[in-house]
Amino acid sequence: MNRKWVIEVVADMRDKGKIDTITKLVCRQAAHLQAAVYLIADEQKPQVAAYSDDFFAGRSELALMIENDSYPEAAVTAEPPADSDDEISDELMDAFTKK
Repeated sequence: MNRKWVIEVVADMRDKGKIDTITKLVCRQAAHLQAAVYLIADEQKPQVAAYSDDFFAGRSELALMIENDSYPEAAVTAEPPADSDDEISDELMDAFTKK
């Protein structure tokens, strides 16, 4: 069964830096989504794509991978929030170790 999902973000920002930040966030989330659906895929490899669409410039595909096939730059340079707890919870560890 073939199905298509769409997640859309629409924003009107004057500050180009904010647009760049949102673009990096979209790339990061698309890369995470791609990894997750690859893990649960059957025989056929799922296709994940991210696009940016501008009324004047048109649609452009966003790269989920950089040239050396590593994680997207947005994911590599992302820092965890200052208030995040870096330790793995017991519940998460149990979920990974149960067979």
